[in-house]
Amino acid sequence: MKTSLASAVCTIVTLAIVAMSLRYLTDFWPLSFIYTLQSHAGIAAMSGALVAIMLGARRYGTTLLLAAAALTVHSVWMSREFLPAARDVAAGAPTVRLMSFNILSSNHANAGRIADEILSSEADIVYLFEAAPTLSQLSALSEKYPYRIGCGEVTRGCDLMVLSRLPMKKRGAWGLSDLRGERFAVAEIDVGGRTVHFAAIHLTKPYYDDYHSTELEVAGTYFARHPGTWVVAGDFNSGVIAPDMQHFLRTFDMTTAGTEPATWPVAAGRWGVALDHVFVSPDVAPLNLERMEDNYGSNHFGLIADLAFPAE
Repeated sequence: MKTSLASAVCTIVTLAIVAMSLRYLTDFWPLSFIYTLQSHAGIAAMSGALVAIMLGARRYGTTLLLAAAALTVHSVWMSREFLPAARDVAAGAPTVRLMSFNILSSNHANAGRIADEILSSEADIVYLFEAAPTLSQLSALSEKYPYRIGCGEVTRGCDLMVLSRLPMKKRGAWGLSDLRGERFAVAEIDVGGRTVHFAAIHLTKPYYDDYHSTELEVAGTYFARHPGTWVVAGDFNSGVIAPDMQHFLRTFDMTTAGTEPATWPVAAGRWGVALDHVFVSPDVAPLNLERMEDNYGSNHFGLIADLAFPAE
């Protein structure tokens, strides 16, 4: 019985390690979410390997333990690749506070609380995803944020919304695939005499065929045609260590706005995964990135980033 149980555990752990290792050979979309969860899956595989060792499979269990540990350590190392470099920011450099929050389309009961949080956050620009519940709060929000994309401005629907205290020189919203429309918006805003492209993006979940990678490519085409200073944030439904996310960030030389807090699932707290991100181009100096304390009934936590724009 003990031998059979050890064999079963070894088989499960082996399959998990093989699934995680496929990322080094190909970007196989059915396993894309496992790539995001590599740290978590690696720790689970290490635990399984330890169980196998205790059940008597010492040699093979140790091999599995070492392989799982290597995958776990590498996942942490990969995430650090995209951290911003430390830099000095001159006093008086223009700054912008950005909020990005997927509020959940069915979260109507908390619309008032969410609006209150936005208004008290001192955010200059706010990205909201699945924003329909805030329709009832638009009047109050518009007093502080007179410039908008979404919910009747530029868009037909109310899925994605960008609110700004700062004037938008240009603005637009588009679909990234035939699955869902108007989940990509860009506003050009003057910050200290510099035009900054602020992009809000909500990607399809990565296990829906290859839509996630395709949508990143479509967004990337727009970025390539509009070089300059970029701040890109939203619900990417994937971590930065997923292969298509790595390719995107490397292609456009972007970093995160700091060490990323977990944003999903909310029940996991700090032990969850970072599916929501704030990315910046090299000429932006991130000052702070933090998770909102309350999820306000959403299945995601929101993010608030303070960004500086040093003189070029």
